[in-house]
Amino acid sequence: MSQRNAPPLVRLYPVGAAEPISFTSTGLDAFTLLEGIEGLGLPPVDHRLTERSGGYGSILRSTHLKEREIFVPLKIMGANQEEVLTAWRRLLDALHPSRGSARLEVRLPGAAPRFIDVLYKEGLKGEFGQKYRKTHLSVGLTLLAPHPLFYGEDHLLSWSPKSSEGKHFVSDSQPFFPVILTPSTVGELTEITIESDQNVTPVWRITGPVTDVKVTHQESGAFFQVRETFKPGEWMVLDVATYDVFDSVHTRGELWDKVADGSTLFQLPPGKNTIRVEATNMTDASGIQLVYKPTYLRGI
Repeated sequence: MSQRNAPPLVRLYPVGAAEPISFTSTGLDAFTLLEGIEGLGLPPVDHRLTERSGGYGSILRSTHLKEREIFVPLKIMGANQEEVLTAWRRLLDALHPSRGSARLEVRLPGAAPRFIDVLYKEGLKGEFGQKYRKTHLSVGLTLLAPHPLFYGEDHLLSWSPKSSEGKHFVSDSQPFFPVILTPSTVGELTEITIESDQNVTPVWRITGPVTDVKVTHQESGAFFQVRETFKPGEWMVLDVATYDVFDSVHTRGELWDKVADGSTLFQLPPGKNTIRVEATNMTDASGIQLVYKPTYLRGI
């Protein structure tokens, strides 16, 4: 089968450090993805309308993207009953309702992966009647995604002093390697093309030594400025998604007084974005990093 006609590759990442579970279409693995996967297109929407006073039609006031359901038809296979039940229990553990969200990866062969956080809804209650034949068990798994958008891999961009290659920060808790963009130089304009269906909410990390970091979005004029001198090894994170500023010690908003008046933790819209990063007293050990995830309305 050519890659153009190949089925999507689907993988489930349990909460924690457990190994991911792959759903393949080869028929050779424990979990076989059957035909009929659903929920990878546009999410359900809720339009708020107001009737026109003229007696016909309505006016659209707002559109809300609702949570989506994803249906994954599986056949769990093994050489004997014990292998089948072991695989089934592994799937139950991966989607344990009290452990939070798992992560579902979907990708077409040759394409970049897209991810969505999911909760178990139904399909694993244990039906061992006609769907069970000791060496295989058919499962119609329904997952719920409270946040309906898929997201891509982390994209990372770093700024450094002139004539320095810059360093890339990757969190120890990050399960996937980021897409590392070309390093940029402090004080110069940097153009970023955001390939995303929606605005992205970046995370900025400042690592000392560095003084008075200012980041400006040229198209909108929005900026934020951190008036602080960071010693070597000291760091601060500005998270646009949670509108939070923190370090390893201060996690309750104590660092907002270091952010200058008029500052905005701005989002980045799809398309071209021009960023200027300014700072002083940087060395080769310093770092200013931007990390963002593109978001998508569909999974494939």
